[in-house]
Amino acid sequence: MSIEFYFGFLVIIAMIFCVLFMKIINSRLIKIELPIGNRAGCIDGARGYLALMVAVHHYYIFYFWIKTGKWLPPEVQYINSLGKVAVSAFFIITGYLFLGKILRDNRLHIKTQWSPLYLSRFLRITPLYLLSVLVTIILTFVLSEGVLYVSFFELFKEVSRWLLYVGYSINGDTDARRITAGVTWTLKYEWVFYLTLPILAILLKERTLAITSLIVGVGISYFNINGFGFESHYLIYFIFGGGIAFVQSLNNKKLSGMMSTSIWSVISILSLVFVIFITPHYSVFLSDILILFFLMPIIFGNSLFGLLKLKSSIRLGEISYSIYLMHGIVFFVIFIFLFDVNKMNGWVEFFIYMPFSLMLVVFFSVYTYQYIEKPFVDLSHIIRKKRINTSEII
Repeated sequence: MSIEFYFGFLVIIAMIFCVLFMKIINSRLIKIELPIGNRAGCIDGARGYLALMVAVHHYYIFYFWIKTGKWLPPEVQYINSLGKVAVSAFFIITGYLFLGKILRDNRLHIKTQWSPLYLSRFLRITPLYLLSVLVTIILTFVLSEGVLYVSFFELFKEVSRWLLYVGYSINGDTDARRITAGVTWTLKYEWVFYLTLPILAILLKERTLAITSLIVGVGISYFNINGFGFESHYLIYFIFGGGIAFVQSLNNKKLSGMMSTSIWSVISILSLVFVIFITPHYSVFLSDILILFFLMPIIFGNSLFGLLKLKSSIRLGEISYSIYLMHGIVFFVIFIFLFDVNKMNGWVEFFIYMPFSLMLVVFFSVYTYQYIEKPFVDLSHIIRKKRINTSEII
């Protein structure tokens, strides 16, 4: 049996196991509350699967990293695409949510309140990220048996880089970033996007400025200008998200209804299949369009034949940030401290542990969500309500 088929089969099994395991955890251990209020389409149900796609992508890389010491993209194209497509989709979702908010505020002539927005983003992203950094520091020093290989000043600089989302080494060990599977790089893109929102709000108020900005943004994306640790191509996904928000703001009920049909469920699924298995060999632009066609119906409310409306799917979505940020730590602990990969029967035995490893990721993520993410998210809601009530009194 080829490695491609074997791994793909186990990916499907792992996804099913995680959904069922989520249901068991919710009924027996910790009840993850379903989101309330106005939600955007079926994004909640999709997030968990996207995070798991990133996790299985890194699970494959982990094996060859442990065996060879080299952290390289998977040679199997579809496994490499799983991570790229998921990250691209997350950027589209971010662009949709926040550019959509700006478009709504502009249309209603409401001045966007930036301080509550930035506070909510800080409390949403930072606490769990700080935990991941702390665990990275601890595990790095455990591996070095507590020996400090750099000066205290150099260690301070290393930690400072992590706090600015550009960290890569701890105690001189450049493999420290492998503890989190290197996923933290995406957070710097998210924060740069958030910081540009006030400028984008001004540009989007005027049609000419908006169109000009769109053309410039697309141009920068496909010229793929790289510098200061950024690749400009990722900009296109934020633009796609804003484009979907704009189309949705037109309130075309016929279009919304069409996007929810079974035909568009099929189009969405086929787009995902094609972008993962076929198009990376041919065209970056075509791959981007297929990612857009995969996610757009979901944002409009297409549940992909009911899959994304399953309560377990939505709950997986609730813990998706924990899955995304913590899966590397779980894999690292399992295969560096608990199991000796070199004593396994090659990749066959390593990959057969994947469904159970992902279940451990889900188990761990439920607790980090419930006791780290959620309290700070709730705190941001409380602060926002207090500010609204105070402004009403004044």
